[in-house]
Amino acid sequence: MSFPRSAQFIQVLKGLGRSKATISAYSRDLTLFFSLSDSISDSSVQGVIVSLTGRGYKASSIRRLLSSLRTYCSVLGIEMNLSSVPKPKLKIEEAFDVSDDVFSNGIINIIEDESAGKYTPEFKSMVFELLYKTGVRVSELLSLTKDSFTKETKSVLVTGKGDKQRRIPVHPSIAHIFQDDVFFSMLGMVSYNTVLYWAKKYFGDKCTPHSFRHGFTTKIIKNGANQYSVKSVLGHESYTTTLRYFHMDFNEVQKEVLAALKEDKE
Repeated sequence: MSFPRSAQFIQVLKGLGRSKATISAYSRDLTLFFSLSDSISDSSVQGVIVSLTGRGYKASSIRRLLSSLRTYCSVLGIEMNLSSVPKPKLKIEEAFDVSDDVFSNGIINIIEDESAGKYTPEFKSMVFELLYKTGVRVSELLSLTKDSFTKETKSVLVTGKGDKQRRIPVHPSIAHIFQDDVFFSMLGMVSYNTVLYWAKKYFGDKCTPHSFRHGFTTKIIKNGANQYSVKSVLGHESYTTTLRYFHMDFNEVQKEVLAALKEDKE
């Protein structure tokens, strides 16, 4: 990578057990930062923020870059105090959850798509069935193999962030996928961007691969899954992350709050 002391930084991260995906993300951010600045200071960081904003970078991407920069300085013992640097504000957007209706319509769109391609409708459908019915991240999905499935426990072993493994129950409707050699031979050729393209093409412009994880989580919570179960299945490090999923839409909140505040007329 083309940023100062990259080899040392990466070596330390490997020693800390960070995953390849995490190290790669840090490296991309730092390469970008040092392509725009040769020093780390309040003024240089502010200049990078202005430059990236002007190029159309999202606030979330810029804030992630700043987080990567803080990690870099912490790991290498570089003194840095950027408390005076204003961070770009994030837009508050509702996460798009894939519902059963959205999922069913998307699968129909896949089946009816007559455009040529090396990936069959059956293969694409299986990809999204796994995403929607297991809640795995795309990176986790793409690393699955036929041997990830254990028939006796009817579960799949997933390797998540930090190379930590967890078991996810497999619904009977998708168990057959893990007997399909052709599916897994093709899965190894698929990239995140390909899945993203399919998600938007078949399920809607607002849909991303992560939307299926949101949809899966919303569904199991509404059907009674507790916080511990959700945390275990999703592979969250803390309950704080899990609790963000335990939400109700505004109409439900409004209904319950007004009902609670309703005056007793008896």
